[in-house]
Amino acid sequence: WRRGMMATGDILRGEPLVVVPSRLVLSTENAAQSELAPVLEAFPNLTSHQTLALFLMQEHNKGRASAWYPYICSLPRSYDFSLWWSKERMRVETRGKPNSTLPQRTDGTKRALIQQYNRLFPLLFMQFPRTFSKESHSFRHWLWATSAVYSRNWGSPNKSLSQGNVMAPVADLFNHHLGDRGTVKFLGE
Repeated sequence: WRRGMMATGDILRGEPLVVVPSRLVLSTENAAQSELAPVLEAFPNLTSHQTLALFLMQEHNKGRASAWYPYICSLPRSYDFSLWWSKERMRVETRGKPNSTLPQRTDGTKRALIQQYNRLFPLLFMQFPRTFSKESHSFRHWLWATSAVYSRNWGSPNKSLSQGNVMAPVADLFNHHLGDRGTVKFLGE
């Protein structure tokens, strides 16, 4: 389940490391042009991360019919984040660290995700029953999608991307920090 990239030589500043065609990128723009358009219009206050997570869930549910099926299949089925840990695992990981705030921070984040889910999804189930069902849009599925988005998205400086976050195959393998250490450029197709 571990994936990543490692340079085997020097990389010059400004040198492209990977080029991904825009049609292969999951973006808020692509979400707005999909069958999610009416949902996004009905819920204009969704963050770019929430929009991408909903879009990822929808595309995941399509299976092979999704244009992003190969990329989605490459994503982990679960994540080794504290949000996914059992209470026993949390105890083991924080044993001998009496000042660790990890359990409290994890609980706070999980509560926030549960609250997001409980506020948003009942409305989606009611207003868009053909698009959203309890069976295919569980909290666990939301946790998976938000974990994928938060760990694999790139912020985009491209003004045409409505809210500026994208998930790009291969590019998501890089550990990155936007700004002085890494940039992303969109050059069209």
